[in-house]
Parts: sequence; structure tokens; C-alpha cells
Amino acid sequence: GDRAKRDWFSDDNEAWGDAMQQIQRFSDRWNLWLLAQSAERTVSVRIDYLLERVSPGKARVWTGEVGELGYSTSGLDPVLLFDAVVDSLW
Repeated sequence: GDRAKRDWFSDDNEAWGDAMQQIQRFSDRWNLWLLAQSAERTVSVRIDYLLERVSPGKARVWTGEVGELGYSTSGLDPVLLFDAVVDSLW
């Protein structure tokens, strides 16, 4: 986050905070939408966001993609990770 804030937001803490608030609101809404599709909670979802610093202290955020189980394992053992996902279903 610090590198992205520095490189893409000119170290503008206020604009970065604005972007993070927008991401939280989008995430809450997407999670409500997912819950409306099924009474059961989604086990795993990846939501990609695109961020832009539009002016000092202001940001704009878009949803890039909402994908179920389509993400990097970030160095975790994929078998361990996906076994945990499957185990959470029962």
C-alpha cells in the first residue's frame, strides 16, 4: 500500500484514505449482493479495484472484477488452501 500511495497517489494521504473508504463501501455492497444471490455466505471471493487520484485529497475507484476462487495463493500451498475452502462447505 505504501508504495502504491507514493507512486500513484503522489503520497497524498487524504486521497488514499478517500480511495480506501470507497473500497470499503464497494466491498460491503458486493458482499451484500453475493448474499442476496444465495442465503449461504460466499466461501471465497476476489474483488479487484482500479484506483485513480483525481485531485488533491480526492480519488475515484472502480470495480475491475469480482471472481470466485480465481486468485493467487500468495505463496501458500495451493492444496492446503483449497482443501480449507472445500472443508468450509460442510
